[in-house]
Amino acid sequence: MRRPLALVGFACLFASVVVSFIGEWSGAAALLCAAFGAVLCLFKWFRATPVAIIALFACAVQFGLGAFSLQKLSSWQALDNTDAAVTATVLEDAAESYGRYTAPVHVTSVCTENMGTPLQTNVTVRLSFGNRRAMAGDVLEGTVHFYLPEDTGGFSPRDNAYAKGWALYGYLYTYEDY
Repeated sequence: MRRPLALVGFACLFASVVVSFIGEWSGAAALLCAAFGAVLCLFKWFRATPVAIIALFACAVQFGLGAFSLQKLSSWQALDNTDAAVTATVLEDAAESYGRYTAPVHVTSVCTENMGTPLQTNVTVRLSFGNRRAMAGDVLEGTVHFYLPEDTGGFSPRDNAYAKGWALYGYLYTYEDY
């Protein structure tokens, strides 16, 4: 084989594309690729040129990472259009836009009406504070209405938010400074 790393790279690229189509079955695909790679390790001919084995294990890792990312996304979708009590730390000074202040915050605890105990999480949210100016480092506790950014196609605010590391958008209704 003249370019063995090209096969591994294309296998990872193929696995990334397949993750977007099979969705929640990505974890099963990761286990299947890892098991098939382990079976190929038993044969002497495949061990002599291990490119196929390495490609299968690389695909297993890619499928596993895809399953992990989709699991995070589904937990964000569970918070879409819900009100929750949160504890959060403001990451940057709030910026004013059209008379409202917004800033990214790091949410450490979320509790909705359906949950009995608060969910400990590490998620960054773009939070709208209304006419209250928040400063970086402020720790607040309050009620937030969460929603997913729009996905309109073309220029997608959702893709832009995910690229900035924001999982959700939110409006702060009531708050209490620490």
